[in-house]
Amino acid sequence: ELYIREHELQTARQMEIWLDPSAGFDWTGSDDRLTKADEARVMLLGLAKRFADEGDRVGVLGGAKAPSANRVLENTLDDFELPNRAAHPPVPRRESSLLLIVSDFYTGLDEMSRFAHSAAANGQMGVLLQICDPVEVEFPFTGRVRFTRPGSTLSRIFGRTEGLKEAYDKRFKARQDAVRDLAARIGWGFEAHMTGAERRPSAYRVMQSLITSGGAV
Repeated sequence: ELYIREHELQTARQMEIWLDPSAGFDWTGSDDRLTKADEARVMLLGLAKRFADEGDRVGVLGGAKAPSANRVLENTLDDFELPNRAAHPPVPRRESSLLLIVSDFYTGLDEMSRFAHSAAANGQMGVLLQICDPVEVEFPFTGRVRFTRPGSTLSRIFGRTEGLKEAYDKRFKARQDAVRDLAARIGWGFEAHMTGAERRPSAYRVMQSLITSGGAV
């Protein structure tokens, strides 16, 4: 009788996640909704836990703690609260094979592009997850409205804001398309989620993007 024993190399993957620290991301258009940053935290923690449950390592990009499969929730939350977190994703660890970048991507797209192209050139795969507030997506304003920049005292009053909707929608779509195109050019995934929407479908799409990009979990 002939017996064949097969051995499969089990190598833990390593994923790093990054959460946009800007004041504009830590914002909500309604008191009954989470801020974009808090919505991102909930989704990232769930995805990190799922990834770690498979025995893989997870850490925060630029965080103080090394990626690990243990105490993932605690370590991730601690690193999210670090002061003076980088305004743009820092250089990932060489050992990390997968990156999950979460932002609204309203500013600094040139810096994000340089980061993503550099990571992709080093063989690292990733997913860009855009989280927006319904107010930003739908632009439901009419009449005279004062707009204030989050984290700043700068403000400006516009009259007949309903007349701005078409131009706003074009700029919003153009920016989203630019982020989607950036991901496509380097072979990364892109997903969009809106605060207040059900998280499960969005999280599932992100998981599928991770699988497609080579970081199957």
